[in-house]
Amino acid sequence: MVALSDASPVALSDTGTEVPRRESTPLRYIDFAAEALVVAALLGELVLVLANVAARVFFASSFLWMDEVARLALSILAFIGGAVAYRRRDHAFVRVVLSRLPPNGERACLALAEVVVLFVAVMTGYVSFEFLGSSWGEYTPIFQMPAALIALPLPVGMALLALYAAIGLRRDHGMMALWMGAAFAVVVTIAAFTRDVWLPWLGDDAAIIAALGLFFVAILAGVPVGFVLLLSTATYLWGTGTASLVVLPQTMVNGTGSFILLAVPFFILAGLVMERGGISIRLVRFIHALVGHMQGGLLQVTVASMYLVSGLSGSKPADVAAVGTVMRDELREPHLRPADGGPLLLAPEWLMRPDGAQRGWAAAVQGGRFTHVGPRDEVQAAHPGRTVVELPQHVLMPGLVDTHTHLTQAFGKSLAFGEPSEIFKRIWVPMEGVLDTHAAYLSAKLAAWESLRGGFTTVVDADTRSEEGLAGVAQAARDTGIRCVLGLICNDAGNTEGE
Repeated sequence: MVALSDASPVALSDTGTEVPRRESTPLRYIDFAAEALVVAALLGELVLVLANVAARVFFASSFLWMDEVARLALSILAFIGGAVAYRRRDHAFVRVVLSRLPPNGERACLALAEVVVLFVAVMTGYVSFEFLGSSWGEYTPIFQMPAALIALPLPVGMALLALYAAIGLRRDHGMMALWMGAAFAVVVTIAAFTRDVWLPWLGDDAAIIAALGLFFVAILAGVPVGFVLLLSTATYLWGTGTASLVVLPQTMVNGTGSFILLAVPFFILAGLVMERGGISIRLVRFIHALVGHMQGGLLQVTVASMYLVSGLSGSKPADVAAVGTVMRDELREPHLRPADGGPLLLAPEWLMRPDGAQRGWAAAVQGGRFTHVGPRDEVQAAHPGRTVVELPQHVLMPGLVDTHTHLTQAFGKSLAFGEPSEIFKRIWVPMEGVLDTHAAYLSAKLAAWESLRGGFTTVVDADTRSEEGLAGVAQAARDTGIRCVLGLICNDAGNTEGE
């Protein structure tokens, strides 16, 4: 594959793409409904808060029912929004171990992470129904609606999470998902049936030790942080037996009912206004001019920028929204990309397909090979955590093949004037005859770079008349990364004059 732009093209070889997989129509409807509900809750909350502020200022009164509606909106944002974020692979997770594993080990850990998410979602969703049943007889003071309605987004969100995890396991991991799921089920079953045997071995702090051990294992395996916390808490409650697992959904719902959380969307909005308005990038550039030259310059800039923006916004969510986006883009500069061969996700403006150029498509690269090509959201969902290389004003297309070229004739191009057969006698034969290994290497490397720049990732070389042979040409092909077919020349005329 090759990426082309008006500036400098990027060429890659060893293509091996998968056929892109499109989501089913019912699943697209579910995605749309979930995202629409989250957007409606967010916009509704913002409008209601502004309306309440206006009522206080101009009419000296407030909407008493505002708190009940806000709690429902926050519940939707937390639980259904969490499912949407998981679908988009926006949950935070640790890659310090995953990035050092071989491809099969990484796939196994990612499959295990999906299995853990499925287990946690099913478990939390199941106990949340018991919580809903116990609170259905309670009513809100203003609307007199069942208080359980505020908690209803929790089981809905858990159902979405279970659905998305199951789809991810089936679509992305195949047999690996079955093996990891079976192994996880066996471990959980053995732990449950032998609980009275191994729990006393850990001493008085057995439940805490088990919860912390599971926490570190899960988080290093790539399980999203939020699900690791849920799993560890459930393990502690199960190990101690001091409280029912119903405490989990109850605490989760109560945690979203804080009136202070209503300010979070506004803080994020303020940060986005700063970022989109260009204020953030100007502040970051100013800080970069002051401390960017120090060791760990980008980290120094991030810390100093956070201090400065905190004084303006007074909110950490606003700081992250304002500074985080700018610093993320800075970290994606070409000189900070992963080493060649590392796992990448290329996101060009256009991607050439047999049916024409497509916008919004991406390609996953692993070990110098294209492993997945498809719509960007789909590829990102299938390869969470991959470093995204944005390629604006670029076209990613299959590499071309030059079936006849002479890599060692690069130095003679300025001497050729369109002659027919006489050009061999006047230029190519004497020039190639005096090339040593180093000169042949330089000529072949120049010609290879020109081929790559033109979109050719494979060339067929018709050999050289240099007495030094093919060693320099082969080394130039290896150094530039171009695929090259080399062969020895056969001159059946029995002379070196090119006649």
